[in-house]
Amino acid sequence: MGLFLKKNHTDRITSPWINKIFYGFQIGVFGAIAVSYISIFDSIFLHLIATITSLIWMLSIGAVIYFYIQKYPFKNVLSNGFLFLFITKVCMMFFASIPYFKEIIFYNNDFIMSYLHFNFLGVINFGLLYLLKENNLLNLSRISILVYIAGFLATEFLIAYKGICLWLGWAFFENYFLLLSLASGLFLICVSEWLFRINRN
Repeated sequence: MGLFLKKNHTDRITSPWINKIFYGFQIGVFGAIAVSYISIFDSIFLHLIATITSLIWMLSIGAVIYFYIQKYPFKNVLSNGFLFLFITKVCMMFFASIPYFKEIIFYNNDFIMSYLHFNFLGVINFGLLYLLKENNLLNLSRISILVYIAGFLATEFLIAYKGICLWLGWAFFENYFLLLSLASGLFLICVSEWLFRINRN
């Protein structure tokens, strides 16, 4: 996020706002740590820290999105996707800090896998691809970006779907794992195209 703000240094975010956003993000780190620990230590104190800091983090990223969209409305699918996924990730953390949802999430391996998939292949990769493209370090074609997004959405849906099925006691639909493999193959297609462009240049 720091690199994102540096790349899109917006003069609409005044100095006091920058400071508040910066401190909000630092406080949000404690929320991420607290959410990790509540799966081990069932403490109301940790739940409170995770809930409050997640809310502060949501307000901080909300301010970033507000100022960014004012300056660059619908600029780039990767940048908009990164911001949307980032605030969604923080919302997930917030719900995980609530005891009722914590019991559902932390005892379901597929929900954990869904969150990790969302975080690494979604938030982090969208941010990295945006920065690489904007700094002309990687030439990304529109079709390869769309293929990547399709692969991410399909696999994220399927992983989360399996978690929901286990939670509610539903049966998977037929050929679930085959469809998951095919959806994962979309990543191979777009990454192969990116490697081809890198080697060609």
